[in-house]
Amino acid sequence: MKTTSKIQFFNVWAFFSAIFFAAGCTTTKNLQEGEYLVRSISVECPTCKETNIKPENFNSYIKQRTNRKLLGVPVYLYVYNAGTSGKSNKIKRRMTEKMGEEPVIYSSRQTSLSAEQMRLYMKNLGYYHSIVDTIVTYENKKAHIKYAVNPGIKYVVDTINYTGLDTILLEVVLLDTINSKLKSGMAFDVTVLNSERTQIARRLQNLGYYKFNQSFIHYYVDTTLTGVTGGINITVEVKPFEQLPDGKFKPHQRYIIDQLHIFTNYDVKQAIIDKENYVSKFVPSNYRDALYYNDEFFNIKPNIIWEQNYLFPSTIYSTENVERTYKHLFALKTFKHVTVDFVEKPYDPYFGPYLPLDANIRLTPFKTQSYMLEAEGTNTSGNLGIAGNLKYRHKNIFRGAEILDLKLKAALERQIDVIGNENPAFNTSEYGFESMLTLPVFLFPIKNTGSFKKAYNPKSTLKAGINYRQRTDYSRIIGNFSIGYLLFGKNNPNLFYFFNPIEINLIKVSNLSETFLATIQDPVILSSYENRILSVSNIQIAFNNRTSNKPRTYSINWTAESAGNLLSSYFSLQKNNSIGVKEIFNVPFAQYVKTDLDFRKHSRLSKRNTMVYRFFAGVAVPYGNSVAIPFIKKYYSGGANSLRAWRVRNLGPGSFAGDDNLYPNQTGDMKLELNIEYRFKIFGMFEGAAFIDAGNIWSVTKSDSRDGSLFDISTFYKTTAVGYGLGLRLDFDFFIFRTDVGIKLIDPALVGNTFVPSNPNATEYVAFNFGIGYPF
Repeated sequence: MKTTSKIQFFNVWAFFSAIFFAAGCTTTKNLQEGEYLVRSISVECPTCKETNIKPENFNSYIKQRTNRKLLGVPVYLYVYNAGTSGKSNKIKRRMTEKMGEEPVIYSSRQTSLSAEQMRLYMKNLGYYHSIVDTIVTYENKKAHIKYAVNPGIKYVVDTINYTGLDTILLEVVLLDTINSKLKSGMAFDVTVLNSERTQIARRLQNLGYYKFNQSFIHYYVDTTLTGVTGGINITVEVKPFEQLPDGKFKPHQRYIIDQLHIFTNYDVKQAIIDKENYVSKFVPSNYRDALYYNDEFFNIKPNIIWEQNYLFPSTIYSTENVERTYKHLFALKTFKHVTVDFVEKPYDPYFGPYLPLDANIRLTPFKTQSYMLEAEGTNTSGNLGIAGNLKYRHKNIFRGAEILDLKLKAALERQIDVIGNENPAFNTSEYGFESMLTLPVFLFPIKNTGSFKKAYNPKSTLKAGINYRQRTDYSRIIGNFSIGYLLFGKNNPNLFYFFNPIEINLIKVSNLSETFLATIQDPVILSSYENRILSVSNIQIAFNNRTSNKPRTYSINWTAESAGNLLSSYFSLQKNNSIGVKEIFNVPFAQYVKTDLDFRKHSRLSKRNTMVYRFFAGVAVPYGNSVAIPFIKKYYSGGANSLRAWRVRNLGPGSFAGDDNLYPNQTGDMKLELNIEYRFKIFGMFEGAAFIDAGNIWSVTKSDSRDGSLFDISTFYKTTAVGYGLGLRLDFDFFIFRTDVGIKLIDPALVGNTFVPSNPNATEYVAFNFGIGYPF
């Protein structure tokens, strides 16, 4: 056993030694005579500055790439060379398969194909006489490839003609040309032609032309009459449904929905087995103009399905209505499969010029009830712990697609105490209960009219919970209740509105240790740890298009919150207590306003490289009945999801130098933060990251006695902290384990020179962070 371990260790050591030796040697030693390693690839297009073409647009058409690099070094090629040289063994073969990459050998054929693809790309943009030259230089068994692009003259659209044998259909197309993206005088672009084809087909499908699709639209582009002057003539032909041999044709038909069948518990497997007999098992019931097929195993109120449906009998077929039906039914989160299909029926004079269709909505629900027991290890910025959750969910609790969620939580954690001592045992415990009921309707005060529900697909949530947390320094109980609403964007599926008109939080802090109280010398900070009632109203607007396949995606989240206004108005005539504060049941209520903005951008540079940017800004201002923000609403900085060169709650506010012997947690009323992270694939499940974090927290109340904590717009940049570092992530598909090493670059708490590298104790300014998932 020991001998095997020694041998394996020696093999791994020898393998990586070979890699470092190979790194010092040439990367071309395994090439045959006449072979050249592709060392660099570049695209030059001096005249592209005068167009809307960027040189990087050509990258996707280049067939050959250079060997992958890690931080600018072709490590994978080094691994391959080391693994294929010398005596082979199991370790070397495995490492070569997992990490190695064969050398990319120059191919004149691949280079010519790349140039041809670039010319085709330019032609699709209207540059019919573009030139792409390839220049290859050879040096020490390495090839440097350069593509020289000259777009030439760009064609513009001169005339646009529409034609078609089906004159009725052609007239429908002509009536919508005012909305056409294809205009005379515009620059020729194939992407615009494809977009126009899609737009015409979709408009006709929404007007009842069930069988119409993009293949019935043909373009004819004529450049023969214009030579190289840049003019181009386009003919748009709308094909009939079928061309007959005698010169006649079958026109496209419009369709109308006849019957609507809704299956609320459709079993796909059983339907395949039973075939025609499957439907006969159900006894349909009528609701409005639809036939419902319910069963005893899953019975949902028919009005809930009807309100999410856009397909109605005696209405013209519309693809847009089909898509809306899919979207709204899936949004219930009750059905795992939603299928909408249509069955053509024989002509019926009752429907006049339209052909009838039967619409079938087949719904396969999730399991109605589910249970989940979770056990997890926690790491809150270095504070290790264990936690367990028992979750229960019912997806149709009142037969109206209402979702009930219940959660029991218990956790233990080892935390650093008030004076900075680390206790090896678990010294913090937390227990909680959470409940949430989600309703597919809008509760008071807005009436659930059909038009409102169709436009915004509203949902309501009722939440209630209690959480108890015991630390060595104090104990805290929070009870909460809230009513909230979720609205989807009317014409934008990526836009969401959240509104909580009522949110009540009861905070009770007890068992404050004498040591804890002795460390808090500022009465403003101490007041944030007193018992409080929070009556909160907030609104949140969120936009997120990260589900798209675009190379650049964004998410914006804005929140505004106010507390205590309703209580202040109600108790305006009540006398203040001995310290000038109004109370409810002998407990003061908090008053403050707060707003946050969180912006994130993901830029995919390639399949293996991504740049991520995040900007956060937030401010909270106490007033009226409060002199400080409650501690659960305060901002903090540092930790695995913030400035990673600082431990959580160990930075700021401002240039204030927190001392573990004086104050345990550093929090503030304002926060600014900017994060930039470069993410790259290494191999297999391993990913790397390089990052820069900047920001801080500040106080906005002049009564805060902490030196340097107050925000000043003219000098805040001098108290902005900056850190940088590297990260390693393991992608297990279902979750990502992350470790980041942050190093302080500028520490505003330092006296004099805040630039850390000039500080003789710079080695002390390193923080290790562990987390689950990406930081942002």
